[in-house]
Amino acid sequence: MKRFILQQAIPVLLLFLWCTCANVKTPSGGPKDKRPPRLVASIPSSKQLNFKSVAVELTFDEAIKLNNPKEEIIISPSPGKDVEFRVKGNTVSILPLT
Repeated sequence: MKRFILQQAIPVLLLFLWCTCANVKTPSGGPKDKRPPRLVASIPSSKQLNFKSVAVELTFDEAIKLNNPKEEIIISPSPGKDVEFRVKGNTVSILPLT
């Protein structure tokens, strides 16, 4: 009986020790990304006239992460009211608040 318990306990103990050997830390990553994202497409397109839609969409060549969009995105001329920024992957949607 003791031998059976030892045969079962040793693999469980080794598995426990193997699982606890890993160091949990954030990955070091790679080199710092120094190039800003480039605008690939936009709705409306550049110099488009008679735009009827409400939302403006900007598509970039890489995923976008906005910390403070009201300071990071400049709209000229100013829309005159508050706008909402939505980010999904590499697309930023700008919607007026009603």
